[in-house]
Amino acid sequence: MEADRFSELPDYIIHKILSFLPTIDAVWMSLLSKRWRRMWYSLPALNFDDSAIVGDFNAKRFSKVVGNCLKLRKADMLAVDGDNAISKFRLATAKTWRWSSINSWLSLVSKSKVKELDLCVSSRSKTSFCLPPSILRIESLTFLRLADVEVEDVDSASLPSLTSLSLEKVKLSDQVLCDLVSRCCSLERLVVKLCHGLSNPKVSSSSIKFLEIAHTEFTSSKMFQVEVGAVNLESFKCSGPYVGLDNLNLSLCATLRSLCFSCLSFDDQWLEEQILRLPLLECLTLRHCVKLERVRICSQRLKYLTFEGNGLFFAAEPTIDCPNLVYFSYEGYLSSNSTMTLGKNLLEAKIKCLNPVAYDTEWYMNLIEFFSNLNCPNNMSLDVCSEEALIFPYTFRKHVRSPLLTVKHMKVRTGTPSLGNPDLRDAINWLVPSLKTLSIE
Repeated sequence: MEADRFSELPDYIIHKILSFLPTIDAVWMSLLSKRWRRMWYSLPALNFDDSAIVGDFNAKRFSKVVGNCLKLRKADMLAVDGDNAISKFRLATAKTWRWSSINSWLSLVSKSKVKELDLCVSSRSKTSFCLPPSILRIESLTFLRLADVEVEDVDSASLPSLTSLSLEKVKLSDQVLCDLVSRCCSLERLVVKLCHGLSNPKVSSSSIKFLEIAHTEFTSSKMFQVEVGAVNLESFKCSGPYVGLDNLNLSLCATLRSLCFSCLSFDDQWLEEQILRLPLLECLTLRHCVKLERVRICSQRLKYLTFEGNGLFFAAEPTIDCPNLVYFSYEGYLSSNSTMTLGKNLLEAKIKCLNPVAYDTEWYMNLIEFFSNLNCPNNMSLDVCSEEALIFPYTFRKHVRSPLLTVKHMKVRTGTPSLGNPDLRDAINWLVPSLKTLSIE
């Protein structure tokens, strides 16, 4: 009972355990075992987060501990490699701090050889913490995340090794963003979320492959004003708050393979034109998009298609002609006027039917016709508001053939599940005669 089980653990297990903890907690953990006493000295990451402090928070004490930790690991931060070299540094502050304290910590970080830097400086005041220009001169950085800070000076920035840049709730101008991206010659991933101060920014890079712009407010208008010039872009994600996309042109992004729009506003013609300009597009996702009426999605290369919305788009009776789809996800109203050609390669379909006015003959006919267009994938997930949506009348089953002859695995989600309901069981057996596994939630 008194055996020291902790000391028997291999070093790599101990390092793994400590790596999940903020650095201050890892230091405290060293008291659990004699062998652990100096184990934190060899951790490859420093992680300081004042929101993780439980109980009364003492800013002066926390600041002293951070300063001491940095002094003890100073040599490891400046080391290029070695067993104890520090490759990751994270600082997240949610309390009120003097900017001078944070600047003193970042002064050492700016001289280090870290590869990953995560910096979040939340402030309750109206002014944001201004990022020291020296941080943007750490040439060893491959990953950089900035949150709740202001970026003003990038004239001396040089990040030749940076491949991933994430800006969240950052205050910066159009010119600063453009100049910062231009100084990251190896940048492959750029994320801009909830940033402010932008009006008509330009993202131009020959190295960027992944771009995400989310919920960013533009000072000039309610239109999406970003100019994208990334000739090697493969994935683009864009989300509103329901801003227009009329000024967005993706004609320079002919290598795009994945496109995702969420909470945005554009019409049928604009979307159809964008798809025609993207000959390599394989994955298209539309979530909560409005202003679409009779949109046509026609593509021979498209393999993954997802629609999720509030009914405005799905009541518009879309036409889908994508014969090589392997995955299809649909959320909306079922209409007999919708035309869907999905091909014989479909492997999985996820369908969420919005609640109709009544479960009548028209509903069941629309459901049968909709299933017929899916070309019977092997795996299907079906989300309905009520069991009644799937309990086809007995007289209906006598005269109509089931469209899901090859489905073998089905998952049903409903607001009123009842495995013991014989009517539901009989209806599913008719609907999916070759069923092997069934899950009802």
